[in-house]
Amino acid sequence: MLYVEIAEQVGLPASGIGFPGHFLVRHDLPDGALVVDVFAGARVLSQEELEYRLLPYAAGDRGRASRLLPAQLAVAAPRAILARMLRNLRAIHAERGDVPRLAAVERRLAVLLAEPLR
Repeated sequence: MLYVEIAEQVGLPASGIGFPGHFLVRHDLPDGALVVDVFAGARVLSQEELEYRLLPYAAGDRGRASRLLPAQLAVAAPRAILARMLRNLRAIHAERGDVPRLAAVERRLAVLLAEPLR
């Protein structure tokens, strides 16, 4: 999210994408959209790379991954991004057995999810 905020501050439109298994950023530019993997050095991903990343969610079927791709590149709402971050933290704290932090994250997630995500 820091990348998205900095990009916006310098005038580069950026939006978070809740891609399965990995958070990505989309830049909607006049010549088309670019999808960036911020966690891989802000590397721009090709359609082929994105389809490859979808293969595990498409039962290994490249054609199905290609058909699923447009929906997976939709911009995620800020609340959906926050919910994803909290779910990731929940999993980390549960794995480590950190009960106090897990409980704090659970409370925040419950408050966030009290209203439907838009």
